[in-house]
Amino acid sequence: MTFRTSWQSEHYRTEQMKLHPRPRAEQARILKLWIMVPACAVVFATAVLGQTITLFSDNFESYEAGANLAGQGGWAGCGSIPIGTSSALPTKVARADLGSAAGCTDGFARISHSVPGAAAANAVTTLSFDAYAPVGSHDFQILFWDGNSNGVDFFTTNTVPGWWLTVYTNGNGTPVDLRPTIHGGTGAPVSFKIVIDGPNQVVYVIYDFGSGPQTTSTLSLAGNITTLSQWNTVAIDADYRFGLPQGQVDNIRLTQGPPTTGGTCGATDVTAQVTISKGPVFGVPPFVGLYQQAIQIRNGSQPINGPLSFVLHGIPSSTTRLASPSQVTHCFSESEAGDSFFLLDFLLPAANGDVLKAGESLKFTLVYASGQNSPTNFTPKLLSGTLNQ
Repeated sequence: MTFRTSWQSEHYRTEQMKLHPRPRAEQARILKLWIMVPACAVVFATAVLGQTITLFSDNFESYEAGANLAGQGGWAGCGSIPIGTSSALPTKVARADLGSAAGCTDGFARISHSVPGAAAANAVTTLSFDAYAPVGSHDFQILFWDGNSNGVDFFTTNTVPGWWLTVYTNGNGTPVDLRPTIHGGTGAPVSFKIVIDGPNQVVYVIYDFGSGPQTTSTLSLAGNITTLSQWNTVAIDADYRFGLPQGQVDNIRLTQGPPTTGGTCGATDVTAQVTISKGPVFGVPPFVGLYQQAIQIRNGSQPINGPLSFVLHGIPSSTTRLASPSQVTHCFSESEAGDSFFLLDFLLPAANGDVLKAGESLKFTLVYASGQNSPTNFTPKLLSGTLNQ
């Protein structure tokens, strides 16, 4: 059985599922970061021990508009996914929404690019990209796999509606699971990072729909660790069998870095390596009990590998809570409420390769809801690596 056959049959079964979508409440973007992101073309790199490097990068800017992606820049495959501009994404993009499965035998277009290097059991490999998929999009897919039967598949589904992540394993294209489900993310430009954490044997997605970075639950890589070294192909797939909308993709980047060692709940406390400045707390008129505060993190002389987590230790939930979207860690707090934290690496420039460079500064704004005159002081911490509690 080939990967394509089992994959298509699984999606056919998925289309029959009766799922009830959960509407996503609109949220204002209140975690902000300003860093210049330079444009880049196709980039290849060779891994250097102890550093995060770029294995592959393509922003499609050098390609002929209107022409098929296949046949340009090392991309090849079946069907047509033309290069073009759009109102959703600002530059040249791969437009599966204008493509077809012409010349394919199964209704799927698949255009792939091999990369110099592969995922690794002793490293963290991250596939990032910007995407736009119209409401109702189904089976518009980005894959990182071995070109045959093992890998990760991230795709739109109109049964949620939203996006799904799955891991294929066992050498025959059988999906381990069709989760986690990400509700929403269609009808607007969005950004994703698929993180393949070899040392911890998990894969998960970091996504931003305009209200700050969020992280999905994890999928196990058990059964795939021995095949990670064969995951060396990035692919864009589109399902034209049912006439359902397809999407657009841009700024595809594959990076790889060393595992984070040291030990604060799976991550390393690097607060001593940076200078964290907290600005004054201001009210947010006309709202009563709502406050905002500017935060700046300036790195010292050594680069810091992501993922980067900013922890607010010591804000009592009984009097103050964050209005900004955040997650909770119990690394520094034994209380049931724990401490809030934000993932910051998602907002680093793609060119950084998930690294906060020496001397670089990050600036963002927190918003609090407090029953007091102003929020209680907190102890800021910056962690490098993936928190596990």
